[in-house]
Amino acid sequence: MLNPQIISENIVFLRQRAGLTQQELAARANVTHQAVSKWENGSSIPDLQTLMTLSRLFGVTLDELLTEALAERRDAAPEAAAAPQPEPDEPKEAPAAREREPAVKLNDLVALAPFMPGARLGRLVMEQIDSVTPESLVPLAPFLGRQAMDEIAARMDFSDITPGRLIALAPFMSRAALDAAFRRMDAKAITSDQIAGLAPFLSRETLSAMVERMDPPAAPGQLAALAPFLDRGTLGDIVSRVGQLSMGALTALAPFLSRDTISAQLDKLRSREDDDAGPARQSAASGASAQSRLALRLAEKGDFDELEDIFPRLDEDTRLKIVDMALDADETDFLDGQFSRLPADAQRRVALRRAENGDFDEIEDIFPRLDEQTRAQIVDMALDADETDFLDGQFSRLPADAQRRIAMRRAENGDFDEIEDIFPMLDEDTQLKLLDMALDADETDFLENVHALRILPRRAGEEKRAEAAAQADEAGERAAAEKALLKARRGDFSAAPRLFDRMTSGQ
Repeated sequence: MLNPQIISENIVFLRQRAGLTQQELAARANVTHQAVSKWENGSSIPDLQTLMTLSRLFGVTLDELLTEALAERRDAAPEAAAAPQPEPDEPKEAPAAREREPAVKLNDLVALAPFMPGARLGRLVMEQIDSVTPESLVPLAPFLGRQAMDEIAARMDFSDITPGRLIALAPFMSRAALDAAFRRMDAKAITSDQIAGLAPFLSRETLSAMVERMDPPAAPGQLAALAPFLDRGTLGDIVSRVGQLSMGALTALAPFLSRDTISAQLDKLRSREDDDAGPARQSAASGASAQSRLALRLAEKGDFDELEDIFPRLDEDTRLKIVDMALDADETDFLDGQFSRLPADAQRRVALRRAENGDFDEIEDIFPRLDEQTRAQIVDMALDADETDFLDGQFSRLPADAQRRIAMRRAENGDFDEIEDIFPMLDEDTQLKLLDMALDADETDFLENVHALRILPRRAGEEKRAEAAAQADEAGERAAAEKALLKARRGDFSAAPRLFDRMTSGQ
C-alpha cells in the first residue's frame, strides 16, 4: 500500500537536492504549484504518469521514490542542502546504466497495480515482456484485464512453467489462452490432482485429451473431481478402461454418466453379487446404503427407467423419497409400473397427488387397489372437481357409503340426470331420499324415468328390469299421479286439476 507521508518526504528531499523551488518543480512536471504543495504536505500523491516523470527528473527509480529507500540519504543530508542552488539548464540525467533500465520495473508495478487501469498496466508489462516470467506475472494477474493477460501469455515461454504457477494464472486467462499455455508446458510433469485444479478453466476438448492420455487411467476418486468438466462420452470411455466400479464410486459418478454406462456397471455389480454372495452378505448394510445413494442420484437425474430393476430392493424410506421425486417429475409410467410394489403409504400419496392435480384418468387403474379411506378421500375430491366420468366409472367398486354420498351430492346440486344410471345400484333408503328431493325440486323427468325401477326390489334381475322398461309410459302416468297425491298431502293442490282432467277423460 502506498504511504503518502513517505512519498511527500521523498519529494521534498529530492526537490531540495535538485535545488528547485515548488514553482520550478511544478513547471517541469507540468502541474500546478498547489499540486506540488499538496504532495509535500501529504494530502495527495501524484498519479502514475507524474510519478514516472518525477523519477526521471530526479534520477531515481520509481521504487526509490515510493518507499523508504531514500531514508538514509534524507537523514544524512545536511540542512544546508535545502538552500536554493543555481537552476540547472537541463534536468539531471540518470547514469548511463540506469538509462537502459525501464522507468517502471515489474516489482514497482506490483505496488501500483491496484491503483491502475488494467489496460495501462498491461501496456507497461508488455514494454518489458522479455523479462516477464510466470512467477512475476502471478501477483499482477488479478489486476490485468483478460485481454491484456491473453496478449502477455501469448508472448511468454510456458515450457518451464510449473503446474502450480499455471493454476494460479488460470482464473485470469481465457479458455483459448489457457489451452495454448497448457499445450506448451511439459504435460508429463503434471499430476492428476493438478489436472483437477485446472479442469474448471480448460476447454472440454483439451481436458478430455489430457485425461485420456493418462496412463494408468485416473482412479475412480480422481474421476469424481474431473467428471463435471468432461463430456459423457469421454467419461464413459475412461470408466470402461477402469473396469468395474464399486457402488460408492458409481454413485459419485452417476450424475455425469450416460444411461448405457450406468446400466453396464449395474450389470457388472449384480454379476459380482451373484458370484460372491457369501462375502457380500457381510457388507450388506454398506452395500444397501450405497445402492440407496445411487438410486437417489438416478432419480435426481430423471433416469427413472434405470431404477426399475433395483427399486424393489431399496429400503422403504428410499422408495418413498423416489416416489415423491417421481411425482414431482410427473413420471407416470414409472409410478404405474411400480405401484403394486409400493408400500400402502406410498400408494396413497401417489393417488392423492394425482387427484390434487386433477389427473383422475390416471387414477382409474390403481383406484381398486387403494385402501377404503383413501378411496373415500378421492371420491370427495372428485365430487368437488365435478369429475362425473371418473365417478361413474368407479361407482360399482365403491362402498355403499361412498355411493350414497355421490348420489346425494349430485341431488343437492340439482344434477338429477347424472343420478339416473346409478339409481338402481343405491340402497332403498337412499332411493327414497332422492325421490323426496326430486319431488321438492319438481324433477318430473327424473321421477318418470326412475319410477318403474323404484318399485322393484333392489336386486331385481335383468328380465324384471326389461319388463319395467317396457311399461315406462304407464309408469310415467303413475308417477305423475303419485306426485300429485304427495303434493296434495302437503297442501299443494296445484297438480290436482291436471289429474282430474285425465281421470274424467278416461286416462
